Amino acid sequence: MKTNDNAWANGYADFVLRFRWFIIVFLLAATIAGALFIPQLDIRNDPDTLLPPSNRYVATNLYAEHNFGMGNLMVFSLRVKEGDIWQPWFINKIQEIHNKLEALPHSRPANFIDIAAQKIKYMGTDENGLVFKRLIPTEGISDDPEKAKEQLAFLREGVKTNPVMAPMLVSMWDP
Repeated sequence: MKTNDNAWANGYADFVLRFRWFIIVFLLAATIAGALFIPQLDIRNDPDTLLPPSNRYVATNLYAEHNFGMGNLMVFSLRVKEGDIWQPWFINKIQEIHNKLEALPHSRPANFIDIAAQKIKYMGTDENGLVFKRLIPTEGISDDPEKAKEQLAFLREGVKTNPVMAPMLVSMWDP
């Protein structure tokens, strides 16, 4: 395509070059005029303001924000006074709390992320390919010391070998 074949582009380029100072002054004036109205600009980045406060989702979100600091995320942090978290009673307590939270009306079990959540799995391989297993048995850590030791070792290995999920599931901080 030759330069002469595009009359629209040539005409536009000629116009811009011919009136360049007028265009520069006009754009500068428009920018200044726009900047003067910045204090009156109403930017709503909170979707709760777009719905009435009586909306049940807005009301729940406002309650959570007021009482817990953040409406869309709730974080529980449990600390063991003696020893580490890899104890049967503690893991069973985590599972009990998880099950009670899941049983709440209107809870969404798919949104829970903790070591007791069904979607958090051990990911590994064996001779047949990929292996996905629950980290904690459905009935919890066994009362039998030998079986509990084996289950806790599996849980610890499952958390340790998942570098993406491990920091969200357990704290690697030692006091």
